[in-house]
Amino acid sequence: MNKIILTYISLLICNICMAQIGINTENPKTLLHIDGASTPATTNPPTGNISTAQAADDIVITHQGNVGIGTIAPTTKLDIISQSAGGAIRIADTTEGVGKMLVSDANGVGTWGSVIGSWFAILNGSWPITYQTSTTIRQLTNFTTSVISNALQGSANSSTGTIQVPYSGRYRVTITGHWGTNRVGNNPYLVAPHIYVNGTSVWNGSIVGYSNNWGISPTFVSILTFTAGNNITVRTNETSASNANMVDQCSLILEFIQ
Repeated sequence: MNKIILTYISLLICNICMAQIGINTENPKTLLHIDGASTPATTNPPTGNISTAQAADDIVITHQGNVGIGTIAPTTKLDIISQSAGGAIRIADTTEGVGKMLVSDANGVGTWGSVIGSWFAILNGSWPITYQTSTTIRQLTNFTTSVISNALQGSANSSTGTIQVPYSGRYRVTITGHWGTNRVGNNPYLVAPHIYVNGTSVWNGSIVGYSNNWGISPTFVSILTFTAGNNITVRTNETSASNANMVDQCSLILEFIQ
């Protein structure tokens, strides 16, 4: 009799060890199986196999310690399957923002971050050759085309010649174009573009051209720090008779670095 009792106890212990717990389902498939049963289409059957559609609102934990959301067969420690785009994961910790990516530190701690090269904007301009007679630092407007990596991040306005940056941080700023003059004779002249932020000059470059009727096509590159929402424009310094007073081509390129 004692042997029979011990056998029953052993079988009972084995059954407990191998038990599968089901919450809101009579048909658990893993160690812990929760069926949301949010609609008839996603409610598990009392027996038999569970379809992908029926598992859409299920949460499971397997004997291997894998957690599945929207799947009853997780293959990783956390396996999430969503039936709708953008419906799988949401992390809000004050670092979130449009176009950001999930990045980690050396310990694997994740936060939302702006990734190098993830954003850029370009203004390309081509104008009739016109020699200016006024002496001013003239803003370039009415660009021919504008390009932006994501219309939801910042903006590029070809009419006003303005690029609004979406992130705070460092940007690679490139100015390239074609300058000339008709007022220095055989003397050299100065090409001096400026970068303005919200109406204030923050950078200027310079290069010397040869003489009248000898145009020059330089490229200027600089790394500048901007704040999210800053409006960036390019101007050309025509304040002196010895400065270039004609621009017929120009491109302003901003690339987020970090």
